[in-house]
Amino acid sequence: MKIISPADNRTSMEYQVFLYCSCRYTTLGFFSIFKGISIPLEIVHIDAPESMVKFLNKSKRQLLVVATHDDSLHFSARAAWFELCCEQNAFIKGIMRTRMFSEGNFSRKNGYYDFSLNDPVDQIREHIVMLLKDTSLTQKCINHNFALTSREKELMFCISEGLSVKAIAKKMGVSERTILVFRTSVVKKMGLRNRNHIQSLNFGRE
Repeated sequence: MKIISPADNRTSMEYQVFLYCSCRYTTLGFFSIFKGISIPLEIVHIDAPESMVKFLNKSKRQLLVVATHDDSLHFSARAAWFELCCEQNAFIKGIMRTRMFSEGNFSRKNGYYDFSLNDPVDQIREHIVMLLKDTSLTQKCINHNFALTSREKELMFCISEGLSVKAIAKKMGVSERTILVFRTSVVKKMGLRNRNHIQSLNFGRE
């Protein structure tokens, strides 16, 4: 799903906003905010890093908005997993990325650059346009980078396969206690609230 705002032919710079969101209603709410906006803006809803590559236009300035839900373990865990996958994709990992929170804002840690869907409509519009137009901002300014070690990343992908702690320990060649230490570290680094949050990354059982 995507929308394109009316483009001004006199404007040389065009913009792309990619929205990752697992909730259909949140997606529709975000799209409705930008109806009738005057700048040449394309908004594309994506469900995987690979789908983002299909629409990516390097001649435009891009922003990736990742919707995370403080009120839903499932949706917010999916968002964290999506961001990790983006960092494994060399083609898109350098794109500016910010987070849009839903209700509680418990994980809102990036100060000025993150925002809430509950913010006033005009404020959200201005915020997104500012991120797109301010050329002094780079992906390093606003990205949320997960400084996971190679072993922690390996653990994440094992969890996504639905493996138990025992099976992961065997596969990685370490003790179950070490796996629990890795898991605790990942929970902290990814800004998840507890270990149940990370278990929600097991999408293979859906």
